[in-house]
Amino acid sequence: MLIKAIAFLHQQQRPVKEHLHGDQVLRYIEVTREDIRAANAIAQSVLAQSASELSAPARTLLTYIHAHVKEHCAAQKLDPHEYTFNRKAVREGIGWSDWQVRTHIRELEQLEYLKARSGAWGKEYQYELEGDGTEAGAAGLTLTDPDTLREPAP
Repeated sequence: MLIKAIAFLHQQQRPVKEHLHGDQVLRYIEVTREDIRAANAIAQSVLAQSASELSAPARTLLTYIHAHVKEHCAAQKLDPHEYTFNRKAVREGIGWSDWQVRTHIRELEQLEYLKARSGAWGKEYQYELEGDGTEAGAAGLTLTDPDTLREPAP
């Protein structure tokens, strides 16, 4: 259905073709490989988000933290599991309020994307990425690979 919708959006730029079916002439436009690629991109984005166990803000925060850790580890030549960070560094980097950072870091901890290495009430918390710090989501979900399709018979 998504592929049809994308082809429909391009109907004014496509030639109308005709096919004789019995005594009826059917008029149509053809779907292109680019229509299928566009549908795959939309589906990948939507399906990845809907299959995610994270809320949208937590996913945004995880993406930021992953990039932050990767950047600092490259600069300091550290393994990502050796690098720790605190909420203040995250707050300043992403520009969120303390409440937002605390709330979504808690979600990331509960779902085991982050681990608190140290900290307690009244003391600074230090965090590290758990695993590879990424969310697999729905990677690899596609409608149809347009490069595997054969051309229709004339």
